[in-house]
Amino acid sequence: MIEIEDAKFMETVGRTVRDFRQAKNLTQEQLGDIVGLSQSTIAKIERGRVSISVARLRTVAMLCRMKVSDLLRKAEAEEVFWEDKTPSEAGLDG
Repeated sequence: MIEIEDAKFMETVGRTVRDFRQAKNLTQEQLGDIVGLSQSTIAKIERGRVSISVARLRTVAMLCRMKVSDLLRKAEAEEVFWEDKTPSEAGLDG
């Protein structure tokens, strides 16, 4: 189902955010202060429990001196794509 794929992608994006945060030696609280979110929300994003807005993702990317597309490309590199699936198999048939 599409919901499962969305959840997996959110987890992947969250791991990517965590990896970049750690590479910058920031705590969750420090990153939260920069992007305007609480530490607990950053923790939920990193675990894939809530999604991050595009605007806040842009701030994370800028902090890492990269483009949002590069950050998402890294997350997508870990994903399994639907190229070989029918819409029904991919959960896209409603």
